[in-house]
Amino acid sequence: MGTEVSQKSLSKIKKVALRKVWPQEASDFTPWLEEHLGELGEALGIELEASERESRVGSRSLDIMATDSNGRPVIIENQLERSDDDHLGRLLIYAAGKDANVIIWIARDFEDEHWQVLQWLNQRTGTDTQFFGVAIEVWRIDDSRPAPYFKVVVAPNDWRKRNVSRKPRYREFRQRLEEKLKLSPIFHSYRAATITNPGWPFTTLTDSTTRSTFATGSISRSNLTPAVPRAWNGAGPPSTGLRKTGTASKIN
Repeated sequence: MGTEVSQKSLSKIKKVALRKVWPQEASDFTPWLEEHLGELGEALGIELEASERESRVGSRSLDIMATDSNGRPVIIENQLERSDDDHLGRLLIYAAGKDANVIIWIARDFEDEHWQVLQWLNQRTGTDTQFFGVAIEVWRIDDSRPAPYFKVVVAPNDWRKRNVSRKPRYREFRQRLEEKLKLSPIFHSYRAATITNPGWPFTTLTDSTTRSTFATGSISRSNLTPAVPRAWNGAGPPSTGLRKTGTASKIN
């Protein structure tokens, strides 16, 4: 009885406009991000240490220059609006100018074309070069203080597997989840259900007759049939489900 929660006590989660928290990108968001790189690093599974803000690259200025735990150069380009061609161009200029190993682009949400470019770069470059697309969101529960949330929407193909493998608590959680799934009526109702991709941080049950797919946790587009998705604005609260865009799905 003590663990039960009354329905009347449940709260409502609300998304907060980024500009209400950080009115200006250069004078508000970038300094805040520099002081909270640990939170971004936690989302990426990378230890980040800031080395310079507004670092010069030719006639332009990179938002944040940093290093990872191995001393590799990391560049971070951010914007408080939807991704655009101008920032994509800047990102590539800064990556080349700083000879960066880790390239992080932060935006409110990502155009499909820019999402595809980052995916393509990860596929075409070596394992020493990593491109990340991170959507910055702010959420509030009722009248609570706003809470930032970094949602990784683009990552190297092997990033999630390597990242999760270093987290014992996740492995314990996944084991318990799979044990519960085995006891679920849904699990047994699908005769041909199989657990695929055991090394990934999600469990996918696929019925060979209906081709229905149930997923728990995050998913990478690398496991889906390539397709050109329709527009996606990343809207919706933080979740671990799938967001469909045409016949493809993004990390969500």
